[in-house]
Amino acid sequence: MEPPVDKSKQRISRYVEDAVPGKGNEEVRGLANKAIELAHRVKHSETPTRRDAGISADAVILLANILRRLEQEF
Repeated sequence: MEPPVDKSKQRISRYVEDAVPGKGNEEVRGLANKAIELAHRVKHSETPTRRDAGISADAVILLANILRRLEQEF
């Protein structure tokens, strides 16, 4: 079953799991999930700093690039 539209963390994680399954891709999935978790933590932080926001933005850019690569043909 597909996660609800408002559950972006679950949706992106599921996409990555489906795109790169198996033990050999644990690091890719872990990296993507850590980027998602960081972005959500900063988004919901009551006192985010400018540095936190910048690092989170960099992590989201990394995540976007990972997702783009997963769409490419082998």
